[in-house]
Amino acid sequence: MPGSVELKDPVPPRSSRRTQLLSLSGGGFRGLFTARLLEELERRADRPLAEAFEVLAGTSIGGILAIALAVGRPASALRSTIEAEGPRLFASPSMWRRLVRAPYSNQALRRLIVEILGEAAEQSLRDVEIALVIPAVSQSAGRPRIFRSRGLAGAEADDLSLVDTALATAAAPTYFPPHRSRTENLVDGGLIANAPELVAVIEMLRNLAVDLPSVHVLSLGTAAPPFADFVHDLGRRGLAGWANELVRLVMQSQERLAVEQCRALLGGRYHRIDRQPLGDQGKVLGLDRADRRAADTLLLLAEEAIVELASSRTLQAFLEHRAVRRDPDSLIG
Repeated sequence: MPGSVELKDPVPPRSSRRTQLLSLSGGGFRGLFTARLLEELERRADRPLAEAFEVLAGTSIGGILAIALAVGRPASALRSTIEAEGPRLFASPSMWRRLVRAPYSNQALRRLIVEILGEAAEQSLRDVEIALVIPAVSQSAGRPRIFRSRGLAGAEADDLSLVDTALATAAAPTYFPPHRSRTENLVDGGLIANAPELVAVIEMLRNLAVDLPSVHVLSLGTAAPPFADFVHDLGRRGLAGWANELVRLVMQSQERLAVEQCRALLGGRYHRIDRQPLGDQGKVLGLDRADRRAADTLLLLAEEAIVELASSRTLQAFLEHRAVRRDPDSLIG
């Protein structure tokens, strides 16, 4: 009609548009398990995995992987880098270093992150058009710090480089020193959200104007060994005996809580892929166990998980989905 205005396709109503979240748990070198799963999922999708998800979330090594996917790094490269460089990052420190300071270097961690992220390492979260949620903790203020990209928070996105964001979420107490960023010390997001899906779902509801019935979550674990296998006598130990085990207890217990809560909240729209080591497998795994035996065990567990997923229609629905990106300028922030 003369004088009429052609309208662009409107954003679908909240309740009718499927919105997908990929959530990656923390776990140190056990992230090799996660990276191998990502490699297989990307192969099956036959395109960059980020194109199938509106939102990416990750904590610690999962945060590093989520950031890398958001900037277009292929999952196969992530797996090969972690497998090759993990042993250097977690080279056995002396007993004296373990007693007087964090045993592993945040400079070595920075080098690994830069190798994984490539030229994107110095980009800001404000440059990232994909919605990204990365938890950390402010040691200085004693509060959560949830880092958000422009694709999630628009003008309210955090002005922090990707390498600094990754260093913050991965600075596990008793393993790495806190990461100093401007005026605060930041430590591992695993202390509050080792499985970050619940945090990310809330951010989606708050910022992306989606309703809960439209949210579908794919969560990947890190093949954590049963905690009881290591700490059956923990209650009889002193301060030294509690140190690393306390951090692991906090991370593993609240990860399990987040998984259980998401299952209750989302029902069949929540899908978790993980594999628990059995018997002697668990004895060779740890956040900082990066020898060949640990790597082979993690890759074997990943292959077992992949076999179980061969005919999963739920997984296929995740991989066939085409993510719809919101205009960052329209986000609630």
